[in-house]
Amino acid sequence: MADPQRKIELQEPDDLRYLLANTRRVAGEKIDVALPPIEGEDVLRQKVEELVNSYVTETFSLAATNTLINGHPVPRDSSLLAPAGAVEKEVVEEYEPFSEVLRDRAAKLLRTEEELLLEVGQLRREAPARAAAALREELARDEELGDDEEELEEGGGVRVERLERQEEVERSWRTGVEGLGGLKREFPAKAARMEKAKRAAEYALAER
Repeated sequence: MADPQRKIELQEPDDLRYLLANTRRVAGEKIDVALPPIEGEDVLRQKVEELVNSYVTETFSLAATNTLINGHPVPRDSSLLAPAGAVEKEVVEEYEPFSEVLRDRAAKLLRTEEELLLEVGQLRREAPARAAAALREELARDEELGDDEEELEEGGGVRVERLERQEEVERSWRTGVEGLGGLKREFPAKAARMEKAKRAAEYALAER
């Protein structure tokens, strides 16, 4: 979507008056070239002047919707766009009487704004560190919870506290496991030897 066209920005109402007056002046000069003034009444020239002035006024009225004076829009029926020769309406500025309540309210709003600005500045300085600390704490809790779950799984779902002779028990357990492993490896050979000895004994008894 294309960006909206930027509006014409003027600083003061006199700027618009100047542009309109200059446009009308240049248009009048063009009319003088095309229809030089003559003595007596010139109906054709009067008609052309009316049409040109009407065209200029209508053009500026259409452009008023895209014009800002000191940030404020210009209505199409503004007195600034009055036709040539028309008397511009006088703008009367009215002021409300001084109010202590409004002054106190304005001062309170200014203090609130300053406090909010200070709070925002403090948050900008401290928020990243707080967020990082909270993230580290959460990760630590997750890691601790994961370790607890692993311990529960290894312990069959029951938390096993460390025994007083934990190291001795673990050493005895390892010795027993290693002994069983060795027995498992040596058992076939010993069984074969026992079977061989049994057969030899049976053979010796049979020879008697």
